[in-house]
Amino acid sequence: NVISGNGGGMVFQAASGSTVQGNYIGTDVTGTRGLSIEAMGISISDGNHLIGGTAPGAGNVISGNRVGIQVSTSGPQGNTIQGNLIGLNALGTGAVPNLSEGIAISDSMNNIIGGLQSGAANKIAFNGGRGIGVFFGSRNAIRGNSIFSNGGLGIDLGGDGLTLNDTTDSDTGANLLQNFPVLTSVQSSGGSTTIQGSLKSTPSTTFQIDFYSSAALDPSAHGEGALFFNTTPVTTDGNGDATINVTFPVTLPVGRAI
Repeated sequence: NVISGNGGGMVFQAASGSTVQGNYIGTDVTGTRGLSIEAMGISISDGNHLIGGTAPGAGNVISGNRVGIQVSTSGPQGNTIQGNLIGLNALGTGAVPNLSEGIAISDSMNNIIGGLQSGAANKIAFNGGRGIGVFFGSRNAIRGNSIFSNGGLGIDLGGDGLTLNDTTDSDTGANLLQNFPVLTSVQSSGGSTTIQGSLKSTPSTTFQIDFYSSAALDPSAHGEGALFFNTTPVTTDGNGDATINVTFPVTLPVGRAI
């Protein structure tokens, strides 16, 4: 379906369990030009919907809108958003930006955005604002996506720009304002890549650290993750400290940054 040029794209309210696959939402029939710049691409105020999917052809093109996908609900939750192009053309090769966020989670929990299985990653790029903004709500899993060239942070917890790490990571807010890992060294040669760093967070807890590569190091030192690279678990000690020191049997392409 081509769902564009209306006062809004798709609205889910007081429903549950719908599947949305293979549509152009916000673009013309060629998937190269936006038609709905003042509209919401998909607005979800309930739960358990599947937007896209991992199978070939299941993903939607959600581009040329005001916001690509907005999730706002305090009732049934647990939506899955996978395999979509958000802010790009139908080939995934150029920009058809959403005016603001690619995905905005206004108030929702237990949503899955992307994933590490084949075909699960969303490609979220060229949007005028944040790639993904999580304003309220927790336990929203954001993994494996390709996020780059957006006007704001790739993932913004709280919607207020960079949230600095705190000592015990005991603060509350969007995704509990999870502290980010700090990388100190990346060495790649001879068919392997070693990454070192640290995480300061909740004591005695295991975290999964996902690594991404980008074409260049972002001047802000808090750049977006354009391409999933690999993942490793770390466990914090009683003080909340964990050391990252992992070697993957793959070489980082010349010029790319982790």
